[in-house]
Amino acid sequence: MKASTGCASGTRGGAGAGTSPTDEECRLYYERCKDAFVQGRLVHARHILFAVTPGVNVHVLTVRAEQALIELSRKNATTQRFAELARELSSCPSADKGGDLGWFGSHECGEELANELFHQKNPMHGMGLHPRLVHSRHGFHIVEVLGRRQGRQATFAEVRDVIAARLRCNDCYV
Repeated sequence: MKASTGCASGTRGGAGAGTSPTDEECRLYYERCKDAFVQGRLVHARHILFAVTPGVNVHVLTVRAEQALIELSRKNATTQRFAELARELSSCPSADKGGDLGWFGSHECGEELANELFHQKNPMHGMGLHPRLVHSRHGFHIVEVLGRRQGRQATFAEVRDVIAARLRCNDCYV
């Protein structure tokens, strides 16, 4: 699933679907959506998933997730404690590995996680324990970023044909 960047391709200011976009239209799209054209950007993260399933008391689940986040946020919390809590509390198969998800890109995780891990401008969200629960269609996540690879910005020339194809399609999104 791809993360939404707010760069809808169907907004070309009057040009119809299927028509060839101009270089100017493609360049404007590239400048507006540059973040979508970074190649090789990866995050190494671990998480604890508190799954919202049928019949679960969401309030109780949220309180437990917030308690775990507070515990992990304490200055005296050890790095091993995250893995212990993941094994104890997480509903994700990664719990067996202490919640470790390994290295992944924005296209390899849910939209909600991608927005938090890849598309935030706030430097507080760079490395370490995420300061708040991340809500997704699966439930609540406590996330810790262990590493980042920034990737490389693709040049306009490298992605011009991809952009043109997106602009020809009214229903495509970055």
